Amino acid sequence: MNINNNANRLGLYNSEYDHSKIQNKNLLTEKGDMQMPFSSEIKNFRLSCLMNQTEFGNALGVSFTTVNRWEKGKARPNIKAMKALKQYCEENNRLYEPLEKSWREVMIEKNEV
Repeated sequence: MNINNNANRLGLYNSEYDHSKIQNKNLLTEKGDMQMPFSSEIKNFRLSCLMNQTEFGNALGVSFTTVNRWEKGKARPNIKAMKALKQYCEENNRLYEPLEKSWREVMIEKNEV
């Protein structure tokens, strides 16, 4: 059995499966716009910086395990980590506001602000 058949058997090439995963990861904002949850925002940000989790964690002063937990939605950055992220964005001419907005949405949802 070749790799494509294995992927098909596991549902990796099933467009309905992929589409449903994408739909579940998006959230509606108050304006009705689609917004990615923080876990997706932070992962996309890291990937756009062309860094692996270890490199990204080192840049922010956290472990790769912490970055992994953020990206899986199992944890959220604390204020100190968000300040480090903001500083990283400023030093590297990256946009911080979408990350902050997504982070605040999660914090408000969890009543942690």
